[in-house]
Amino acid sequence: MDTAGDMTYSAERRYAPTETAPRRARQFVDEFLVFVSGDDLRETADLLTSEVVADAVRQGPSQISLHVQFDGRGLRVEVSDDPGVVSNPDEG
Repeated sequence: MDTAGDMTYSAERRYAPTETAPRRARQFVDEFLVFVSGDDLRETADLLTSEVVADAVRQGPSQISLHVQFDGRGLRVEVSDDPGVVSNPDEG
């Protein structure tokens, strides 16, 4: 797989706000990084994903959405609690 080119890879998962959500989200990010050959990003991505998802769980949403994107230059991880409430995150 050529991750240095113009290819962009993305994936999304949704989780119930339970105590297992941070671990499950971290595992999903790990599997995604293996797929895109981004193993060097794993430690930082695991830490940040766990912290942000755990914070979302504490907010008590009905659902947590995790979106990951990798374009060969970097990894983007987005976490939303109650996804769909704001249809365009750039609008606030």
